[in-house]
Amino acid sequence: MNIFVLGTILLASFCFAQNSWFFSKQKIASIKAPSTIRVLLHELKGKKSLVIKSKGGFLLETLDGKKQTIPDVIITICWHQHGIMINKIPYKNTINLNPLNGIFSTNQRTYRGKLRLILEKNKIFVVNTVSIEEYVYCVLKTESWPGWPLETNKTLAITCRTYAISKALEARSQKKLYDVTDTNKFQTYHGIHKTPVIAQALKDTQGIIIAHNNQPILAMYDSCCGGVIPSRIETINQKKTPYLARTYACPYCKNCPAYHWQTSMPITHLCKKIPCNEKYFNTLVITKKDRAGLVQELLIKGKGISMTITGNKTYSFSNTIKSFYFDTQKKGNSIVFKGRGLGHHIGLCQWGAHEMTKKGFNYKQILQYYYPTTKLVSII
Repeated sequence: MNIFVLGTILLASFCFAQNSWFFSKQKIASIKAPSTIRVLLHELKGKKSLVIKSKGGFLLETLDGKKQTIPDVIITICWHQHGIMINKIPYKNTINLNPLNGIFSTNQRTYRGKLRLILEKNKIFVVNTVSIEEYVYCVLKTESWPGWPLETNKTLAITCRTYAISKALEARSQKKLYDVTDTNKFQTYHGIHKTPVIAQALKDTQGIIIAHNNQPILAMYDSCCGGVIPSRIETINQKKTPYLARTYACPYCKNCPAYHWQTSMPITHLCKKIPCNEKYFNTLVITKKDRAGLVQELLIKGKGISMTITGNKTYSFSNTIKSFYFDTQKKGNSIVFKGRGLGHHIGLCQWGAHEMTKKGFNYKQILQYYYPTTKLVSII
């Protein structure tokens, strides 16, 4: 073990000892936060349609307060030139369409909560309003890892809850139609499941979030940080989000399968993504990294070609490029990418948090380690 890693662990151990005393003595403060979150499930336009099922039927409510019961178990929604079409009946404006038993299914997934069909710019936005706790419970099924223990899931429950509330507050202050989507652009949300350890994690941490200056933090997290030091990442606004600017490397995620990764991309595939003529392509070289080692710019070289692309664009070329920390090398008719980590390297490292759990740290200590300068609070 090198001196740097040893020093980091010793410092972390000292901090944990201090924080254990801090949390045992502190009476957790309370702050106001939304109790629900609005999740965009679908966008309908053109000839697209959506089938929604609910055993109890639906209650339809228009913006002017008129209500009607739709006894149909299965309904079809689509856009048309005059508004929203439900089972071939047109409605001109945004409506609430709520399952009478509180549960509905669509696209082979089942959800709790309410539905709103928002008519905007020749589109129908299908938005599910659900309680924060139900949302976090659903999210953890996809954002956590099967078989991880209770303490790790408690850590992730608080992280996911905090992120959701932060995004809800941001969206509502900006008067957006919804708070988050159901994809990993925010947090992956695939509806109802039955996982006892996740249910227990929610129960044990109900209403607890992470705060900085008495506000919910933007609790970003990734699968494996790859040992990158976040304070050196240039995209982090250290004044606005100092809790994301951790100044020490995480040594705990080295057992993650994606801590080291390698992938090969055929030049033909690369040239389709850019795009460029593969006949004149020679190689792809990195020309700029930030202080953390994350790729910012690359240069495509070739006969009559000199093209710069961003690290972000390259990351989007394939899901086999797992992070922004990589090097490139041409081999034959392919470009080989060798990198570290899985995700954006910011905030809580999930595999690191799991390893810390195995070493005996509790969720309070883990959260303090990955989000320095924060505290735990209760929402009301």
